[in-house]
Amino acid sequence: MTTPPPSSELPEVTVEPIPAPEPKAKEAVAKPEPRPLLARLFGISIWGGLKLIGLCILVGFFRAGLAIRSDQSGCECG
Repeated sequence: MTTPPPSSELPEVTVEPIPAPEPKAKEAVAKPEPRPLLARLFGISIWGGLKLIGLCILVGFFRAGLAIRSDQSGCECG
């Protein structure tokens, strides 16, 4: 297979090498100190605490409502 002769209609292509990237100076990025375990487990805001208490009360009402029997014996607690 032979290559065709260059055409006079197309401009000649020149390839220029890409310059190597400059090495970045290693800046000391201070890694944030991890929070204590208790702060990670129980770290909720006051509004989050109020919502959690409200949810617990609401679930308690549903559980108490399901525990009431329809006959005269009353609540089956336990």
